[in-house]
Amino acid sequence: MGARIGMKGLGGMIVAGVVLASAMAIRYLMIEPRDIGAACQVGLGPWWCDLRLVVVAVFQSGLLGGGSLLLGVLALALGGRGRVPATLAMVTGAAGLVLYNAGLASAGLLLGLITAARLRET
Repeated sequence: MGARIGMKGLGGMIVAGVVLASAMAIRYLMIEPRDIGAACQVGLGPWWCDLRLVVVAVFQSGLLGGGSLLLGVLALALGGRGRVPATLAMVTGAAGLVLYNAGLASAGLLLGLITAARLRET
């Protein structure tokens, strides 16, 4: 018995890949380079410095990790009706793992995966 990936599973993998690639691009191209941080601190940086500040504020507040955990708990509580919260928990959890919210994001991601696996069984 081989495992088959349906269209929904393939779509989920594509979304996960896009989210991970986007989060990694934000982290490694926009947040971590010292030159970009210095240009934005001067106050005369490019237009995207405001966007960078918003992204930094989001991960410093723990919003990605907390949101992922909240969505994962909601998905688990909803049981058979938790497909959307489970998917959102996995997406925000994946982004949170890359964007400095690994603690809570990993718990939310795991709860989303557990719920998705339970939904697949039924």
